[in-house]
Amino acid sequence: MITQNQIKQIAKKLPISFYTGNDKVSVDVDASAPTSYYNPMTDEIKISIPAMQQICKILNENDSNAEWYIRTNCYHEISHSMLTPKELKSRYLSQFENDILNVFEDERIETINANLFYDTNFKKNIIVLNNWKGEQPTNAFSNFYHLVRFRQGNIFLLDELDRMIEVDFADITQECDEYKIQMYRNAILQFYKKVAKQWYEKNNMEALDKEAKELMNQNQQNQNSNQRSSQFSFDDFNKFGSNASSNASSN
Repeated sequence: MITQNQIKQIAKKLPISFYTGNDKVSVDVDASAPTSYYNPMTDEIKISIPAMQQICKILNENDSNAEWYIRTNCYHEISHSMLTPKELKSRYLSQFENDILNVFEDERIETINANLFYDTNFKKNIIVLNNWKGEQPTNAFSNFYHLVRFRQGNIFLLDELDRMIEVDFADITQECDEYKIQMYRNAILQFYKKVAKQWYEKNNMEALDKEAKELMNQNQQNQNSNQRSSQFSFDDFNKFGSNASSNASSN
């Protein structure tokens, strides 16, 4: 099993300033975090020891092959430091909605920087990180994740995803103003609603699954604070459920 010190040394060798154009971004390891992450407030990249060791365990890889995955995960976080607005996640959104933003942004930065880094394959990396072997999604959120990160799903939604990433919001960076960022947030959340609606209708579900019910509860709590900036609403997800029920009845 690869050690914490080995992971740290691999991360330290990366030419971060070459890609970012500055020496402000630092990289270190985190022995407790379940996933690697970039902190936009401090410009720190933290590589998750448990996540990297889990990859090695899954693949039963030797140290030289493990280095590839560690580098790729570092380059993913470096991409965040280059492209992701510092205020993309909002305190006015629920944790669930911020998770949706993060999934989409992960795919956007990897798509834009797909050919930037030496010997890097982000798609191979995300499949290994999830230990995905072709399993089908089991709820609306996992359907969204499969479509965005594995590029598996409805071809029309995949086309819309490509357009959003490569055309509509290809210019999103840390320098964007709040108006542009808010447009981006809303577009992602509206896209999630389309994906969720398609999931409910395809599966003829007469009631919302647990994930959607939790989202509705979160939305109600946020609406009570009168500080909502999201386009989600309780009625939207009620409508999803109603459409699914109608389709189930007509079939």
